[in-house]
Amino acid sequence: MTTPNKCKECGSKRLTWSASVENTGGCEDGRIRLHEVSGIFTLGCDECSETVAVVNADDIANFINNIKNVVEKVGSE
Repeated sequence: MTTPNKCKECGSKRLTWSASVENTGGCEDGRIRLHEVSGIFTLGCDECSETVAVVNADDIANFINNIKNVVEKVGSE
């Protein structure tokens, strides 16, 4: 996965990541159970508020684990 470096709408390079949750079960707010919620990260444009990318939290965790494994391998050489 490559991270976009500019907004597709206005061309700004001022982008910020934010964390949130997503209702994956279809229940209305207030009746959601824990297994019906998933973490997401959203990359948004600071200039025009366009959503540039949305990434599932599991994908972020896998990415971090892969980096950790590479760092450990390089450190042991």
